[in-house]
Amino acid sequence: MEQLQGLANRDPLALRWGQGAAFHMMLGVEDQRYRIQVADGTVHQITALPAKLTSWDFAVTGPGSSWQAHWAPVPAPTFHDLIAMRTAGHIAIEGNLTPFFQHILYVKRLLELPRAQGWLS
Repeated sequence: MEQLQGLANRDPLALRWGQGAAFHMMLGVEDQRYRIQVADGTVHQITALPAKLTSWDFAVTGPGSSWQAHWAPVPAPTFHDLIAMRTAGHIAIEGNLTPFFQHILYVKRLLELPRAQGWLS
């Protein structure tokens, strides 16, 4: 997950869509939780979340198998997009949805960047 910060902060599309973005997102992959701090349109910090009392604006969580399917080079139907994944019940999106939808293109790009790098875990 540490690689995600570098990927996002070098990706021209993510940088463009992230302009002005500022939020804390909790990303859940299986039982692992990560707090992703975005400020000024870049990922400033990614922290593993061992503590239960950590704040975040919104969370995107799902089983490892859903993320593996999303990060596949050619995702199967309903795994290609965060909203499709949520609609099909593969992941959950919760919390303050205002910053999520304000920056949805950036969030989608951020969470599909591992696909371009061939991540499968």
